[in-house]
Amino acid sequence: MGRLIRYEWKKIWQSRMVQGAVLACSVFILFCIYMSIMQLETYDKRGNRITGIDAVREVKKTQEVLLNQEEVNQIVKEYLDYTKNPQTSSDKKEFEFLSEKVYRTWYLPRKEQIMLIKNGYAPLFSETDMKTIFEENYRKDFAQSCVQRKQEMITYEMKNGSVTKEQAQYWMEKVEGYPIIYGKATAWEGILGGNNASWILLIMLVVCIGAAPVFAGEYQSRADSILLCMRYGKSKLISAKILATFLFASSVYIGMWAGVCEIYLAIFGAAGMDLPLEVYYLSMAVSLPLTMGEAVLVVSVLGLFVTWGITALTLCLSAVFKSAYGVIIIDTVMIFSSFFLYSEYFGYGMKHILALLPSSIDDLSFQNYTAYTFGSMTFSLPQTLAAAQIILGVLFVLLAHYKFQSHQVNR
Repeated sequence: MGRLIRYEWKKIWQSRMVQGAVLACSVFILFCIYMSIMQLETYDKRGNRITGIDAVREVKKTQEVLLNQEEVNQIVKEYLDYTKNPQTSSDKKEFEFLSEKVYRTWYLPRKEQIMLIKNGYAPLFSETDMKTIFEENYRKDFAQSCVQRKQEMITYEMKNGSVTKEQAQYWMEKVEGYPIIYGKATAWEGILGGNNASWILLIMLVVCIGAAPVFAGEYQSRADSILLCMRYGKSKLISAKILATFLFASSVYIGMWAGVCEIYLAIFGAAGMDLPLEVYYLSMAVSLPLTMGEAVLVVSVLGLFVTWGITALTLCLSAVFKSAYGVIIIDTVMIFSSFFLYSEYFGYGMKHILALLPSSIDDLSFQNYTAYTFGSMTFSLPQTLAAAQIILGVLFVLLAHYKFQSHQVNR
């Protein structure tokens, strides 16, 4: 069995199309990482905008700060004192009612930290300016305000019809008032970035290119009649093809995704791994109480599961169709369906179905309150997505095995 798996493994990798796809995807991902680093921007202590490698060095100097009530009060008081002093204030909203000098030297270097505090106090979907919010909430319990904001978001989702009453209760139980720590988690933010989730889709496409000819290629070469007449043609050989394909899919995904993570961590370091997700989603309430490191782990594991899911679907299509190119076309539509199927245009049921497609990994957000209820049990979207890929993957593999084993070779 081991020899058969190695043979099928080598057969997949010997394809020039597969080699070209892996190379092209790797080069594209490296280029995107390079561009994301060059576009990185921050501000130094003088308020000067710096980008690229200089921004990387500046980001590494950031110290973590626990936003307890004393720290929050101090920052809010300092801001309000500036706005009350005629020499350090202005009537310009674009400068947050500060003078240009104070805005550049005090506000810009602390912008994300101040915005995190502002959004913790701000009412849901509020467009109220920072000065008003801080004046109305000075000395108010910051941790409780953050909890209340999440509760308001869950209530809004329930009234909007996005979650049921039972699902709203499920999310309410997950709301925690844990202390918020501010800091820079640039490497982890880079890995979680929207474009990076799209890279998983590209990796899935590469996997599909390798998996599409596994059975369809035998039809095209008319080798299926010979293979099925061999001693283990209808048992071990088919199993070897399936196992080799999943090993190929796993190696491509793990290799490329681990490469992305290693590059970001090598450049920015692992600082910020234990920071809460609030430092990434500054303006929205976070649904799951995860740290940045835990969120990256969730995305990484889900990416592997959806890659397995699309691999199983590809094997099933490959056993049904006699053209590998037809299989790749169908896979491409499935993988990139998220770019032209907007869930907000559909009802509750269709939204929940679309969220379980492999392409949904591109839209995976920890601001999402989508949940699934089965009987008396409720599960989050990441949990249900992982379970759906496993269940459907097993079903597609069994169908692929049965279809290739039982098809009529003389037709």
